[in-house]
Amino acid sequence: MERFKVLDIPSLALYRYSEGVRSTLYTFKGCGDYELKDVFFGYLIPFLKLRYRGYEIICAPSGENRDEERGFNHVYEMASMLNLPIIDALKKTSEVKQTTLTFEGRQEVKKRIALKEKISLIGKKILFIDDVHTTGATAKACLTIIKSLKPKKIRCLFMSKTSKDAHLEDDI
Repeated sequence: MERFKVLDIPSLALYRYSEGVRSTLYTFKGCGDYELKDVFFGYLIPFLKLRYRGYEIICAPSGENRDEERGFNHVYEMASMLNLPIIDALKKTSEVKQTTLTFEGRQEVKKRIALKEKISLIGKKILFIDDVHTTGATAKACLTIIKSLKPKKIRCLFMSKTSKDAHLEDDI
């Protein structure tokens, strides 16, 4: 596990983004192997349920067309394992595959994420969840929108986080 901050918001990544994590996530997300949804939070579910008791979840948005092809939203399915209320608040306004973008291109993600509809988060504790923290651009774009809605508290949970060094080591 790695603790860090995104826009001064306490964040937790469960795994280092390794070849094992990458290939398992690809099988789940890219190949639509729905049965893998339980493995990402796995044995940590009791810890996570206790740590985030009383929170409501907002997931990082996924492309609607891709979700339709796959048959599910991968981040939503991971998050649902925590049995916390999920607020469907954010959407991608255009579908661009993050992995095809340069670092600079990824920083432009804020132009492609928006609020689905006007909602109030005042007084709520929000847990933002995403699968992989790479450059932080998606998280920052989403968190800027969430912060503008003035929740009582915000925390972030990432299934994995890339390390500063380029090589991947197997940790799963």
